[in-house]
Amino acid sequence: MRVGVDGEPVAAGKRLDLLRLTAVAGARLIHAEAVGLDRAEKRVLLKGRPPIAYDLLSIDVGIEPALEQIAGAAQCAIAVKPIGAFLAKFETLRSRCRDLAGPRRIAVVGGGAGGVELLLSVRSRLLADADAAGQDRAAFAFTLVTDGEILASHDPKVRDAFRRILQSRAVALHEGCKVRALRAGLIDLADGPSLPADAVLVTTHAAAPAWFRDTGLVLDPQGFLAAGPTLQSLGDADVFAAGDCAALVETPRPKAGVFAVRAGPPLAANLRRRARGNPPRPWTPQQRHLALISTGERRAVASRGWFKAEGAWVWTLKDWIDRRWMRMYQDTGRLTARMAKQRPAAGTASPPPEMRCGGCAANHALGDVYAMGGLPRYALAIGVVPPGPAAKVEEALFQVLAGARACLDREGVALVGGHSSEGPELALGFSVTGELAPGSALRKGGLKPGDALILTKLLGTGILFAGAMRGRTSARAIEAALTEMRRSNRRAAEILIAHGATAMTDVSGFGLAGHLGEMLAASGCDARLDLSAIPVLPEALSLVGQGIASTLLPENLSLRGLIDGEADPATLALLFDPQTAGGLLAGVRQAEAGACVADLHENGSTAAIIGTIEYAAPSASAARITTLARLSAAENS
Repeated sequence: MRVGVDGEPVAAGKRLDLLRLTAVAGARLIHAEAVGLDRAEKRVLLKGRPPIAYDLLSIDVGIEPALEQIAGAAQCAIAVKPIGAFLAKFETLRSRCRDLAGPRRIAVVGGGAGGVELLLSVRSRLLADADAAGQDRAAFAFTLVTDGEILASHDPKVRDAFRRILQSRAVALHEGCKVRALRAGLIDLADGPSLPADAVLVTTHAAAPAWFRDTGLVLDPQGFLAAGPTLQSLGDADVFAAGDCAALVETPRPKAGVFAVRAGPPLAANLRRRARGNPPRPWTPQQRHLALISTGERRAVASRGWFKAEGAWVWTLKDWIDRRWMRMYQDTGRLTARMAKQRPAAGTASPPPEMRCGGCAANHALGDVYAMGGLPRYALAIGVVPPGPAAKVEEALFQVLAGARACLDREGVALVGGHSSEGPELALGFSVTGELAPGSALRKGGLKPGDALILTKLLGTGILFAGAMRGRTSARAIEAALTEMRRSNRRAAEILIAHGATAMTDVSGFGLAGHLGEMLAASGCDARLDLSAIPVLPEALSLVGQGIASTLLPENLSLRGLIDGEADPATLALLFDPQTAGGLLAGVRQAEAGACVADLHENGSTAAIIGTIEYAAPSASAARITTLARLSAAENS
């Protein structure tokens, strides 16, 4: 297991999609914050979800800003670490600076490479924004404050070069000035007058996560995980540490990204050796490295030891190196091919990792009860777990049932028991018992000609997760799908019933067309679907165009005869795509449909009117679905 700080590291203006990377690597991605360790039980404690077991653990959770060293910093400053939180705050700052009365005096506290580069890059971005908005760039003032010399660990030639660059950019440089406190509009120095600042960004010394103190692991004097040459914790051979959160006690190095990146291969090799019972090998990081520090305006300074150079060509080199490194992990197709060559059976792709989504499986099971107008009360679980060591089987069952309990508890449904067994693949199902008032059951039959058809969730979950198993679906699209799958159908059912729904079902394994066909057959009606109105999850249509589809699609297409006339493959793939925890499909009188959809939207639904119910054709022997227009290329979200 490897614990990281967040799902999307950033470099060169791009993001790494960990969902695709883990799919290619055959790993599971758990998007949760680590908040502690139970080393006795060998579990990682996670925020907002149950702990997860480990045999070997590698920790690289980054660092946190040591804001407590500056009074008022937590309230008045923008911390640069963690980068995910900083990016959102910086975008807010940019927006504020575009206002006529917005911030104009921008300061950075911290004179290391990160602080200097940040100040010059922020200056370049904000002045470009000012030019685009027609603002006076002379109204902006920039300040850099550091308690020592700028770039103290670099050659004097580099420090002198940046002093000259800062002066040429009219940046006020305050060296040897320790910041005592931050107040609204002011930076209070320990020895000297206060400096004016409307916005302050802090890149000073960072701290290790506070939860390290409770792990019982050996820490260095600053609280970072103490690691030896093999990258193992000094107090626990099954715990490894790398990156900024670790301190290599025998070969200390600055907390720079280059050392974290270079630690990757020896870390991976030693994890494999430890797993096989072989002794890990020591690693000695390089003592010097090429530092490339941007000066903004597409220029940079390069240094290594006594060597120093600067200019536009250095920025071009830096940009090329950054983007090349990013492409190594963004091009999942090339990564898959490379990994296949490294496997014993060359060229053989590994099977896609199983998807574990206990919470969505539980929400899926409740849909039938809500679709009938009832309230689910009790659930029995049926779990199938692949055979293996008892502890691993127990852990797999614990994880899926914990996800299910989170959903069932939220819906007020008691998990009263169930049964588990071993099988070739992980599977989870539920038998749900609900209750409703006598004579109030809403059934699939009951649609009336003229009714509007309303769908309450976006389509395409089967397509997206089929793509995810092949490393083709982005994290953004999967997050959109999970948001829909986690949304309860309870409130949507209440709204549809309140607006006089004539019939209702939930869209699940047979897809939209399959379940609509059941409703039409039970009601003795036909339907006309407006394909352009069907709400579709992001990337679903593009993945269909790449030939991605659920493994259940061929079976569902046996109902192809429901569709009247010819339909292109993309349309059929979407209409028959099996859904997990899909939305409700209901008929509502035309006079009520608009108000019904408006109420659904106010309650967080992505509902849409997707068609109308018609009289059945006299000569037809079965229900028919007529399609209009084309699927929307915009893929509603």
